[in-house]
Amino acid sequence: MTDMHFSKTLFGLGFSVGSARGVSVLTVTNQCSENIHVVYGNEQYRAATVNLASRKDFDVLLSGEGYSVGSSTDLNFYSAKVPKLIFGFSGNTANGLLYYSIAADYGNPFTGQSFALTGDNSQCTPVTSPNRVTYACSDSSSFTFVACG
Repeated sequence: MTDMHFSKTLFGLGFSVGSARGVSVLTVTNQCSENIHVVYGNEQYRAATVNLASRKDFDVLLSGEGYSVGSSTDLNFYSAKVPKLIFGFSGNTANGLLYYSIAADYGNPFTGQSFALTGDNSQCTPVTSPNRVTYACSDSSSFTFVACG
């Protein structure tokens, strides 16, 4: 069997995806008709912001404990009362698990449209509402978050 190798840039990090084991990645896909604004933090970046155009996607390395990836349709992500979804995660834990949840602050920015978070294996519970429930799966699992899907 041939092992496919391809590279993606993960916000300034050169990273080989496809052959890397033990590395968790969140792919954010914007299927909304408008841009979405994404704010994320991990061990490499304490706080970074990306304006993601419609029909585009990007990857975020899920590294570290107690970090998050937030999304909103409002450019003023940090302003009070701006609806946003927060994907919280803690990975690279001593027990080999990645813990994750989705919560909404000030409402769901995708109200009237769907979103879905899915993992790359059956151990990862899919999330389609900001239910604040904490789930766990292997810390080598990767995820896809689709806005307006």
